Amino acid sequence: PRDPVAAPDHDLTARVERECYRALPAARVNDEDGRVRRLVDTLARCSFDVAPALLGWLARERPSTYAAVLAADRAAVRRTGHGAALAHPYHHTVLPLLSRRDQATEVRWGLAEFRRRFGREAAGMWLPECAADDTTLDVLAAAGVRFTVLAPHQLQPLGGGDAAALGACGARVTTASGRALAVYTYDAGLAHDVAFGGLLRDGRAWAVRLREAARSLGGGGLVAVAAGAETFGHHHRFGDMALAAMFDTLEAGAATAPKARSHGAAGD
Repeated sequence: PRDPVAAPDHDLTARVERECYRALPAARVNDEDGRVRRLVDTLARCSFDVAPALLGWLARERPSTYAAVLAADRAAVRRTGHGAALAHPYHHTVLPLLSRRDQATEVRWGLAEFRRRFGREAAGMWLPECAADDTTLDVLAAAGVRFTVLAPHQLQPLGGGDAAALGACGARVTTASGRALAVYTYDAGLAHDVAFGGLLRDGRAWAVRLREAARSLGGGGLVAVAAGAETFGHHHRFGDMALAAMFDTLEAGAATAPKARSHGAAGD
């Protein structure tokens, strides 16, 4: 049956695809007169994940959007030598609540699905809700996953110190079993302001905030912002354009600006 909340679309997934997923690979950047100056493939310029259930739906119901998602990953490989897409466990489940065997199944199936869709091995995996414990990280490392992203409060440096700064530079976490993988944290303040603080009203102001955050790290760290892809067009109308304007501004000043990177996570 039709979902009245999704009108005029049949269901909420269809509405979000129209408002958001379809726009992200070709987001508009306008000039001062409001005319489209260029289109930006935002997915090719940030890390992103798409849960297997959503990838399957896109392949069946919206093949052009599905093709654009895969093309964005290939474009990132050509531009940087690294893919943009991260893997995702096979289901959107909180992994620490599962047994180790079920966690291993979710991760291995998710990696296999990623390999089938994107045609390459995944270097990183996004964890649903960023939920992780020692067992979860050990399962990732055992499966060959090289890195994941966590919230700042989840990473506690040995001997004290600033967990956010440690995550910005990348932390190598060794599990109780002796396996290791890299962990990065996102900037909680920036992530909040993107999702809830009105930062998407001006993509150029967002770029300024990213540059300021990068300077505070002395140019030697990574400024990461984690947000659901639905933020850009569904929760915030024209959010895809703000994302494109942010990348456009950063690229225009790339010769002098410190490095900054946005991480967007698309869930099913």
